[in-house]
Amino acid sequence: PYLHEDERNFTGDQLLVCPMHSWRISHDNNPDFHDVMAVIQSVLPFGSLFAPIARPGCWPDPDMLQIHGMQHDLAGARSHVSVWAIASAPMVISFDLTNEELRSAMWPLISNRRVLDVNAAWAGHPGTLLAQSRNLPSNGSAVSNNPHLKHLVLRTQWQLWAKPLPGGSVAVLGINFDGFLSLEVSF
Repeated sequence: PYLHEDERNFTGDQLLVCPMHSWRISHDNNPDFHDVMAVIQSVLPFGSLFAPIARPGCWPDPDMLQIHGMQHDLAGARSHVSVWAIASAPMVISFDLTNEELRSAMWPLISNRRVLDVNAAWAGHPGTLLAQSRNLPSNGSAVSNNPHLKHLVLRTQWQLWAKPLPGGSVAVLGINFDGFLSLEVSF
C-alpha cells in the first residue's frame, strides 16, 4: 500500500492505495508456537488503533496458518488460529487432508464457525494488540527457532488482542506466554 500523491479525501489527507487484495508482510513461519506468535506481531503497524491501514481489499498477510505441525500442541494451535482470526489475517492453511489423525485433531479449529465469523467480520477496524504485560515470562523470553525471526523476541507474559464486531460487540483474545501464570481479566 502507498499514499497516492495526487488524490485526497474530503479532509485533504492523501488517499491510501492498495493495489493488491493482500500482501505478505513477514518471513515464513514454522509450525511452532513461538514462531507464529512472533510472526503475528508483524501485523501491528497495519492495525493501528486510530488509523488502521488493514481493511477490506487491503489485508496484510503474516503467512499461512502452520497448524499442520502443531497437532501435539493443541493449545498453541488454538492460539495460532484465534490470533490470526482476531487480527483479520488471511486464513490460508495447507496440510494433507488424507492424514486422518491430523485432520481429526485440527478440524475443530479450522471449522469453528465463531472464529471464522470473527475473522470475516468488519466493523471499521481489523483488530489489534490492546495490551501486554511488562514482565518477562518465567522462562525469560519466548524466542523463535526460525533464523529469520530471531529479532522478534516476545518479552511478555501475556497479550490481550481485540477486534470490534458489527452490532457494537468486541471479540477479545488473551494469550498466555507463561505456562505458570494464571490470568484474570475483568470487563
